[in-house]
Amino acid sequence: MGQHSILFVNTLLDGRSRWKSILNEPDFDVVYATQLDLSVRGLALNNIHLVLVEGSGVAAADIELCTRLRDLVQAPLLLLSDNVSEDFILAAYNAGIDEFVPGQYSAALVKAVLRAWFRWLQREPELLLSYQFEPFNVKHMQE
Repeated sequence: MGQHSILFVNTLLDGRSRWKSILNEPDFDVVYATQLDLSVRGLALNNIHLVLVEGSGVAAADIELCTRLRDLVQAPLLLLSDNVSEDFILAAYNAGIDEFVPGQYSAALVKAVLRAWFRWLQREPELLLSYQFEPFNVKHMQE
């Protein structure tokens, strides 16, 4: 069983076999869901470390999905999409995504992005504790 839990959300059931082979890593526990699953099934989302969304190609639907996911999960939210218009990307960030991976992405790129986020998540609690309990150690920039 892996140490990193990922919620993978896409709109197409037929794309799952490709993603299952891409995300088949010993340290990844992946829950696969569609937009419909989020409405119908009671998914246990409190133990998710990262949410990976594959865009549908329909801008309004992708933005609505990201907004719903952000309301459900506090984990980092990554969006993979072929839609690279600036308006769409800005709307996605405003909907709550934390990273946008544009265009034709390879399996190697997706894994590298996921591993980078997991490295950051492992360091992040220490940074928060340092700031919360030792604020006098935080140096502000001086001009």
